[in-house]
Amino acid sequence: VLRKRPPPSSPPGVNPPPFPASANTISLASASKVMDRSNKSYEYGAPTRTLPKRIILVRHGESYGNVDESEYTRTPDSQIRLTSNGHAQATETGRQLRGLFDKGQDAAAAPDPYQVFFYISPYRRSKESALGIARAFDKRQILGVREEPQLREQDFGNFQDLYKKKAEKRERQYFGRFFYRFPNGESGADVYDRITIFEDHMVRDIDAGRFSEDTNMVLCTHGLTLRLFLMRWFHWTVAEYERIANPANSTPIILERIEGPHVNRGTFHTKECYRLSDESLTALRGCTQDMATMILPEHCWERALALSEEEVKWGSQVDVSRDSMDVGAGGDVRGSGDSGDSGAAVNKDGCNFDPEKSSC
Repeated sequence: VLRKRPPPSSPPGVNPPPFPASANTISLASASKVMDRSNKSYEYGAPTRTLPKRIILVRHGESYGNVDESEYTRTPDSQIRLTSNGHAQATETGRQLRGLFDKGQDAAAAPDPYQVFFYISPYRRSKESALGIARAFDKRQILGVREEPQLREQDFGNFQDLYKKKAEKRERQYFGRFFYRFPNGESGADVYDRITIFEDHMVRDIDAGRFSEDTNMVLCTHGLTLRLFLMRWFHWTVAEYERIANPANSTPIILERIEGPHVNRGTFHTKECYRLSDESLTALRGCTQDMATMILPEHCWERALALSEEEVKWGSQVDVSRDSMDVGAGGDVRGSGDSGDSGAAVNKDGCNFDPEKSSC
């Protein structure tokens, strides 16, 4: 039986809104990036856009692989479990986060003052860590849990040969930690690519109003993946990433929502609205204050052009510091010359790596 289509609710030629507008939804008309060339800013969302209160990254608790590298020779990386100490670390992290979230909340005025949403790596040690953290909260406070394979550990190549893997890790130190690809595995750059995809999905969920302003997002993942998440989020350079060390097991790295009249949610990118907490800066050895917020390319292009220690090690011929640059009207950057020596130690012999003599 064919049913007659009901008449449109809007006048001809006028498209109805996709859903009722409210303070908790984003104007789709302003969702696309539009460059404002008058002040070099962008349009990302409506001023009423809701942003989660915190984004917390947690490296899994201590695992059997952390205390005995031979575990990787007999157990699939994805199935390596937490030690008893690792379980205790996860429980303590949950207690710390519960205390942080409860701080300043009036439970009498709001029985459910906040919610927690988990993104977790599918690896067992991350799941066990998330479970230990989640137990600190009431069930009604858990907004949801989503398994994300893109948050998994760097792939090192199936079951691992202990001695070959140690030699490969020494070679990685010489070659460069970001670009070195393990045989049958991934490079840091490969992990960066999949983290980029994950972050795009997560930011779209945020911009779509999926989370309230009292939501705390907890990502249970791995050390290298965590650092690459921050690299992508804050737009660190490769050199900046390579000088950052892993945080300790189960140490929360917290991105706080930036508050204040200077924050325009209609023009600021979602990533611009967060910064690393002071405690998190301390936990990330090598991280500096200027790396704690999103880097805007028009404000710090000199950082992207500065030579890293790795590049100096392999030889540099062009000085791209601010004082030696001549930026023409067309924006072309001209160095001080294409020959000569920068004065720093230069490797003129190419790759002379010897895995039996090099150390991590």
